Amino acid sequence: MQPNDWKIELWPEPAKTGMQVGIPKGVKVTHIPTGLVETCNTERGMHANRDKALQKLAMRVVMGEP
Repeated sequence: MQPNDWKIELWPEPAKTGMQVGIPKGVKVTHIPTGLVETCNTERGMHANRDKALQKLAMRVVMGEP
């Protein structure tokens, strides 16, 4: 997978406290050539969620999953 084949979107998670309102955490990664989409918002940080979503998406692309 080439980095140019990805479309990465972020969305803010509602904060449980008032200290980090609107900080992006959730990540949606789209593989443009195949149209496959993977989302992740289970980790604490945006970068960890992005890495996890990219790993899952890469596995789906390699396996040829529709």
